[in-house]
Amino acid sequence: MKTILEHIKTGQFKNYYLLYGEERVLILQYRDRLKQAICPDGDDMNIVRFSGKNIDIQEVADLANTLPFFSEHRLIIIEDSGWFASSNDFTKYIQEFPDTSYFVFVEQNVDKRNKLYKEVDKAGYTSEFTKPKPGDLTVKIVSDCKKAGRQITQDAVEYIIDNAGFSYGFVCMELDKLLNYTEGQTSITLQDVQAICSYQAEDKIFAMIDAIGNMNQKRAVDLYHDLIFLRKPVNQIMYNLIRMVNILLQICEMQKTGTGVPEMAKHLGLKEGVVYKYLGQLKNYDYDRLRRMLDAGQEVEVGIRRGKYSEEVGLELLIMDYSMPES
Repeated sequence: MKTILEHIKTGQFKNYYLLYGEERVLILQYRDRLKQAICPDGDDMNIVRFSGKNIDIQEVADLANTLPFFSEHRLIIIEDSGWFASSNDFTKYIQEFPDTSYFVFVEQNVDKRNKLYKEVDKAGYTSEFTKPKPGDLTVKIVSDCKKAGRQITQDAVEYIIDNAGFSYGFVCMELDKLLNYTEGQTSITLQDVQAICSYQAEDKIFAMIDAIGNMNQKRAVDLYHDLIFLRKPVNQIMYNLIRMVNILLQICEMQKTGTGVPEMAKHLGLKEGVVYKYLGQLKNYDYDRLRRMLDAGQEVEVGIRRGKYSEEVGLELLIMDYSMPES
């Protein structure tokens, strides 16, 4: 990981990066850091993402051999391809690609005896992200809090670790939020942690709602793929997505009747801060659109139960439908 950070700092990149292992949140963070460093300022024209077991190798090769569009770099992100756990034809292309093409591979399963693994390890950089032990996370949390001039209670430490799922990357994100929230304090309690720390999946679903509201279909689908990569059950993602649409609809209705935030929070069983977050999202929605979204979600649920399509395909179709600009 330090090597990747050094590459980002110096701007001296390898053409191939393989990120793999159990520490899935941290893998996504480093994928995004590399993405921002290699193609900064949202250069979407030169960033292409492939995901799944059925990626067309020839299509990837053709794209990699195409010069970037008004840029020095083209970035190709390939996720969950399975190429590093079984034999495939991609190895023969590696030596042919121009220096302007960069690859970031994100994989769950890797066999170090695999031919492609050996080629990428030789021509680029491979990094395994392993989950830390609970004791290591405790030391990390206590140490970072101490450096910031704060002491943290044991029950607060345990709460962070339990909700982080023993993820180093998630712990780091929660600590950043927590230390900002407790600026000026000398101690951190369980109440502080409960007030500010949230689940990674819920954060991404909120971000997905924002992307849908902004009609940014690519961003919405990318966030969905991240949730799948984080091994979040599809039915849980769908439930939370439809639940959030339903909450937005209820808040929209209550706004029309002049209901205040405290009353909204009480009615919905949410904290006032969460209600304000939903109110911020409402700027991209009106009642009719939310009603159509809720109906579409229920139709997809019925289609899945009847076997019309799988849960994963059904939810992706729903997200694409939600984020499609209305004519």
